[in-house]
Amino acid sequence: MSILNPPPPRPVAFEHAMVFMDGSNIFPDVADKELVVPSFHKIAAAIIHPRMLTRAYIYTTERKADDARKVHGASCFDGCRLVYGHVSTRANGSETEKGVDTLLASDLIYHAAMKNIKYAVVVSNDTDFVWPLKRVEDFGCGTGVLSLIKKGNDVLQNACDVYTFWDVDQLIQNGLAERAQ
Repeated sequence: MSILNPPPPRPVAFEHAMVFMDGSNIFPDVADKELVVPSFHKIAAAIIHPRMLTRAYIYTTERKADDARKVHGASCFDGCRLVYGHVSTRANGSETEKGVDTLLASDLIYHAAMKNIKYAVVVSNDTDFVWPLKRVEDFGCGTGVLSLIKKGNDVLQNACDVYTFWDVDQLIQNGLAERAQ
């Protein structure tokens, strides 16, 4: 092929995509609106459509995942890989989670660098992912951000190729969530 006659581009449907969900960010927003998400994998598949979903990750702590299963059902994470940070106890006795954002950012950049994916979506409202998204683009990967229930700020919206926001009504109308009973 000459540069005057390049090969046709591959259809987007053949692009491998992964979804990286910030469970620690998503779970409280879903709980505040009293929603049940029977399948987080279904959200991942919907946001990358028509691309091929290679993998869906959810980053959280083991305790928060167990709590989410109680609300959303035992099979809510089927088809997803759970990656756990840890809980740390502060001097005052309160607990905080550690490592969740770092694990997500590390996997995001790793898969782009290894050319495992052509498109990556982060599901979060957290601006901690702005720079990791930029690094992923440096490896030639397309990027997306999906914010659920609450819109991400302008910095996050502008950090990716495609920003998407799904509010409560859209989640329910598309069969991705339902009102808690």
